[in-house]
This record gives sequence, C-alpha cells and structure tokens, in this order.
Amino acid sequence: MKRHRWITAIPALAICFIGIGLLSLADNTDAADVTGSVTVQKSGLVLNRSTGTFDTTVTVSNESSTPLLEPLKLIVSIDSPQVSLANAAGINEENHPYIQIPLPNGSLTSGQSVRALLKFSNPKQVKFNVSFEVDAELPKAGSLPPDPGSAGEATLLGIDSDGDGVRDDIQRYIALEYPSSEKTRLALTNIAKSYQAMLTVPPNNLQAARVIADQSDRAIRCLAFIMGIDPSITANQKLHAAFLNTIQRYRAYAAFDSQLAGQIFSLPYDLEESCDFDPGSLPN
Repeated sequence: MKRHRWITAIPALAICFIGIGLLSLADNTDAADVTGSVTVQKSGLVLNRSTGTFDTTVTVSNESSTPLLEPLKLIVSIDSPQVSLANAAGINEENHPYIQIPLPNGSLTSGQSVRALLKFSNPKQVKFNVSFEVDAELPKAGSLPPDPGSAGEATLLGIDSDGDGVRDDIQRYIALEYPSSEKTRLALTNIAKSYQAMLTVPPNNLQAARVIADQSDRAIRCLAFIMGIDPSITANQKLHAAFLNTIQRYRAYAAFDSQLAGQIFSLPYDLEESCDFDPGSLPN
C-alpha cells in the first residue's frame, strides 16, 4: 500500500479556511483503496487563530486511467495521541479519522486534481507524523462498455455495442462525468440519442429533420428543468463538443442543421413537461 508521509512543524502565521462538506454515494460503483493510484501533496501548516487549529491544504491527483467517484475519503493516520483531526467526517474501521472530498461533477478523472482542508487540533504544539490513505468508488466492472478508442472515431456513427442509440464513448462520458445524478444522466442520454439521429437524416428531408430537432429541443429543456438553465447550457455544450469529435461528424451535423434554417418550433412552456420520464420519481 502506498502512503504519503510528512513531518510537521508549527508555523506562526494565522489564516482562516472554509471546511469540507459531505456528498452522497454514486450509483454502479465499487468501493476501493485507491492510494496507489493517486498522489497527495500538502501545503505548510498554518495556525488559524480563530479556531486554534493548525490547518493545511492537501491536493489529491488521480494518476490512473480510471475515474474516481464519490465518496472520496482521505484517511489520516496521526502518530501522536496529543494531535487529532478537528474537521474529521468520521472514523474508519481501523480507528483513523477521515474527511470526504467533494469532486467536480461527482468524479475525478485521469489527471484531475482536487483540494481539501485538514484542520489539526494540537494544543501542546508537538511535532507529529501523518500518513494518508485514499478510498474512492470505482465504476463496476461491466457497468459500462469498454472505451472504443480510435476505433470509435473511424466511422460516422461510431461504436454502439449495446444498441441503446448512444455511442459507447458518449455513454461512458455521460456516466463518468455525472455519476451522482441519475436524472441528469437520463436527460443527457436523450440529448445524445437525438444528436446521433441527426447524423442519419438524409439531405432534403425536412420532415425528418424537424422531428429529430423537436426531440432534441425537448431533451435539452428537460435538462434545464433538472439542472437549472445556466448549468444545463454548460453541460449540453460539453456534450455537444464530445459528440462532434471528428470532421466527418461535424460536417454531417452541419448538413442537418442547414435544413432547419428559417424553421419555427412550438415547445411546451413548462420545462418539466419536456421530460419523457418523471424526474421526481428518481432519488437523485
């Protein structure tokens, strides 16, 4: 097991920090010790005079090719009984304190880093050693299709190994970018299906283009209901960029879009009415 160890000294500078929150478990995951897959770096200790604690910021970086999902736990082992972790979220089975670190969009992908705060109670100001372990959720084996790699870019429609209407690379993108919200994944999946259908519309078939455009607009409005308008715009832009990842696909989409020039669409005013599933029936 890989551990990250450092020896502390007591600095005099005072500064205030914001604490760490807790987030929920992701679906379709297995808990694992991922200490060997990450690096953990820390800043120097700083005396926080408002709390009387000695604070440091740690940076956890995913060095593996597998995304790490919430909850990500940073477990702290302290060699002195006179020192404790003041902002611990809990104690593990080995009686070591830990904090849970919120992750961007619920996951930490390869090469990404996340920062967190540790607050040590050390009233006698003794020197102490600390080592870290990291636990996180990993995607369950078989829950997602394999990464198609360059083979997935060789044709216009790519690889859809399970026949669900979404390319494997896009299915993986949605699942790994938004592991904490089933309703968000469903809305984005519907948008992705409409994008895939757009690539198959033949030239000069305005009727078919209007049907698919209407489906896409409804799915986009559903996402706005679930996420809020501004976050949904960002999420859809990112999905759109991931989808049009070859010149061939971009040109096919542009040809589809050109058929809709000057067209007018009528959509429901209520965003929730745009969803083809009940978002309220889902726990997240």
